[in-house]
Amino acid sequence: MDKFTKDLATDLRSFNARRRESALACIRALPEKDAIDMIVELMESDFNDRYVAWARAIPSVMTCYFAMAIIMIIAKDLHLSPLPGGIVSGLTGIVLITPVHLLLRRVGQKKQWVTPLFSEYSDARLLTPCLTEWKASRGEKRTNLLNGLVRNLPLLTPEVATGLSTANRKQLRELIFVEMTDLQCVTLDALLRIEDTAAIPQVEALLKK
Repeated sequence: MDKFTKDLATDLRSFNARRRESALACIRALPEKDAIDMIVELMESDFNDRYVAWARAIPSVMTCYFAMAIIMIIAKDLHLSPLPGGIVSGLTGIVLITPVHLLLRRVGQKKQWVTPLFSEYSDARLLTPCLTEWKASRGEKRTNLLNGLVRNLPLLTPEVATGLSTANRKQLRELIFVEMTDLQCVTLDALLRIEDTAAIPQVEALLKK
């Protein structure tokens, strides 16, 4: 990853909304082919992987702190804790953890990485990040991925499909259950086009609803 791309990656993950929008504008200003190449590179970058891993670890860390706080309270009440002020420490931990967790979730939801661009470009390569990110997506990010899928699933060919991972293929089949007519239509059409016989059970389940 060159310096320009690294700078864009940093700005896209910034807490400052203007920096994020400026980074997106920089990508939009590139020639279409270069912009698509940049989007694909950013989605595949270690920078993104490290951020996602860190973000997903936050709930686990918070859960551990919360559990520790509860244990401190119980231990103090049962006179099992040699530490003075166990109850106070536990309550303090709970009070601090909750707003921090909510703040991190709120910030994370605002930073959509390059997903706002998915509905602006047509390239079958964008299907892989859309399918990979779909299951864990929420709010605006899910809307961005939805728009990207609706735009680019018509570009899925048998040749392109051979490059999809097993997990991506499974996610593609599951999209037919998403209650969004546009997405269901392009998904069913794509599955038929690539002759994905493994999707037959999902299609039958959908028809029985």
